[in-house]
Amino acid sequence: MASVPSKDPPSAVGFYRDVLMMDVVYSGPEEAVVRRGSAIVRIYRSERVGVDTGIFLGVDDTFDFHRRMIDEGVRFKLDPKRLPMGVATSFFDGEGNLLYAIETGAEPKIDPEVE
Repeated sequence: MASVPSKDPPSAVGFYRDVLMMDVVYSGPEEAVVRRGSAIVRIYRSERVGVDTGIFLGVDDTFDFHRRMIDEGVRFKLDPKRLPMGVATSFFDGEGNLLYAIETGAEPKIDPEVE
């Protein structure tokens, strides 16, 4: 389970439910839990928001995800880009926390000089 700070967890649930299509497991005044597949995110009350969460969500197609999120008005830090571990993108939730999406099933490119 990963955690994301929010000044108002019940309100933050809307982004994760309506935009990221995550199911609400629990929602209370101090915290909420959402999930999509095996990804479980705890949204907890904090005055410190706008952090790099380090959370990577797996998606089938990063480019399609990016287009759909743009249509939803989501702000991006990084447009889809091929990285050694696959195509990834980074975006902000409603409170400015940074999350990442990466294609599932990608074959990581191994640098032969590192082996």
